[in-house]
Amino acid sequence: MALFDNTEKVVHGTATAVFGDSALWRYAPPGGTPAGYTAAVLVNEPTDNGGLGDANGDQYYMPVRPTIEWHGIEGFPGIFEAVRAGHSNQITVTNSQAVTSVNYFIESIERVADGDTYIATVVRI
Repeated sequence: MALFDNTEKVVHGTATAVFGDSALWRYAPPGGTPAGYTAAVLVNEPTDNGGLGDANGDQYYMPVRPTIEWHGIEGFPGIFEAVRAGHSNQITVTNSQAVTSVNYFIESIERVADGDTYIATVVRI
C-alpha cells in the first residue's frame, strides 16, 4: 500500500504544481482563535454545458457545479468537519499568476475513495 500512497502523492502533487492555484480558507472555531490556512488546489469550473457520467447514473462531471480538489488535510486542518457542521464555508482561490482572486462558498465537501483527496462543491460569490 505504501507504493500506491507514494505514487498518489507524487501524481497529485505534480498535477497541482502544474495546473493548481493557491487557496485561502479562513476559520474561527467556536470559542477559538481565527486563523487562515493556505493550500494548493485544483479548481474545476467547466464552461461546457455537456455532462458525463457512469453507467449507474452517478455524474462526476457537472458543468453547472464547480469543484475544488486538494490532497491531504494538512493544508486545511478541520475544514471537512467545519463545513459539515455548517461553519466557515468560504474559500478564496488566487490563480497561479497571482493576478486574480475568486471567492467561493463551499456547499458540501466529500472525501474521495482514497481517503486523502477532498472535493468541495462550490458556488462562485
